[in-house]
Amino acid sequence: VVYKKTLDEIDSLKKTSNLLKSLMETRKKLEELRKENNSILEDIAEKMDDKRIEITKNYQSKLTV
Repeated sequence: VVYKKTLDEIDSLKKTSNLLKSLMETRKKLEELRKENNSILEDIAEKMDDKRIEITKNYQSKLTV
């Protein structure tokens, strides 16, 4: 009876360990996705800023003509 209980506890600990590993991998992947997403957003913001500068220059050049 004690032996069976010990085996059950070991099995339960293995399952818990595997679950924790899986959760840690998922967290790592989510962190990588967050970094990629932030990089994409930074690129978009930079392009929008460049476009704003271009529009401003075009507008100013039309005012001076």
